[in-house]
Amino acid sequence: MNPLCGAQTDMTSLSQILHDHDLFLIDAYGVLMTSEGPLPGAHEMMEAIQAQKKSYFVLTNDASRTPETCARLYKERGLQIPIENILSAGVAIIEAFNAQNLKGARSVVLGTADTQECVRRAGGVVTTIEPEIDYDVLVVGDDSGFDFLPTMNALLTATHRLIKRGKMPKLFLANPDLLYPKGSAGFGFTSGSLARLLEIGLRDLHPSLSPKFEVLGKPAPLLYNLARAKVNAAADRTIMLGDQLHTDIAGANRAGIHSALLATGITQLPLSPDLIDDHKPTYILPSLRA
Repeated sequence: MNPLCGAQTDMTSLSQILHDHDLFLIDAYGVLMTSEGPLPGAHEMMEAIQAQKKSYFVLTNDASRTPETCARLYKERGLQIPIENILSAGVAIIEAFNAQNLKGARSVVLGTADTQECVRRAGGVVTTIEPEIDYDVLVVGDDSGFDFLPTMNALLTATHRLIKRGKMPKLFLANPDLLYPKGSAGFGFTSGSLARLLEIGLRDLHPSLSPKFEVLGKPAPLLYNLARAKVNAAADRTIMLGDQLHTDIAGANRAGIHSALLATGITQLPLSPDLIDDHKPTYILPSLRA
């Protein structure tokens, strides 16, 4: 549990959050925008942060795009976010490869061409997905860019064969989101669900090992800590604005910072009374205009 979180989760206002914090970590989808464009209040919030000379980063589990592509997409949707203010799950891939000395590792990548580009920037050598493939690292980054069922079957088979030979590849989950908001009323499965499916298959094939993915994006602390280090921000002056309890909010708690849950994406109000401490936000914001 985040020691900064009190026993109660309080409703608050954006103006109060702006007054009380110096570093803002902001989720992209479900907070700033949906696939249809900016959410109400997004422009005004970004203008207020910049006018008050507060620091901010967009902390997104999107591993389907490089930061450059993210910036272009946000601009198309009416939000001007500099590349250097975007910390994506693609950035987390690069950080993880560097930290674990994986330069030159043969890497299988589930995701888009941009996901593969992030792995190449990390020093990985991207290889094809085949049942007979020998590889060192598997990166699950996105649910698009490949033919789902044949790819998953081939990947399960290849990983099973590697484990039978006594080789356990690195399993990285760049984007652990299970769902994402599609427009104003729809939802879709994303890469975290694919990783779970692979884990279930590998658990049944290798019950004594039950291989698990190492999570790189939220709720892992990597991106939170990287953001704070970039601007030397104090934990009690840092806040995460997110719409998902098990990624945005849980990650903020693990990183020891404040969090505000936006009820504009995956999580809807009222919250369940049996909400566990790991997922408990510091504050609740019904919207960015609250």
